[in-house]
Amino acid sequence: MSAKVRAVGAVGAVGAKRSGKRRGRLGGMAAGGVLALVAVAACGSGSAGTRDGFHPVKQTDGTLTVWVDSTRLAAANLYKARHR
Repeated sequence: MSAKVRAVGAVGAVGAKRSGKRRGRLGGMAAGGVLALVAVAACGSGSAGTRDGFHPVKQTDGTLTVWVDSTRLAAANLYKARHR
């Protein structure tokens, strides 16, 4: 098996023409990516205190139910005992 080795930046007459097209394409793709990021960032802003349409309610008292699987039951009971 043979491998071709080419020096970085070495461009022939035909390669120079292709390199310019490639730069233009990469520049266009980079600009498109920046525009997409700006659009996503603009859509992500919401009002304070809400997230994904969820409005949290201040909790005052009451019981809290936590569902735990059997592998984590011992750790949950230990936490419960230490935080009474």
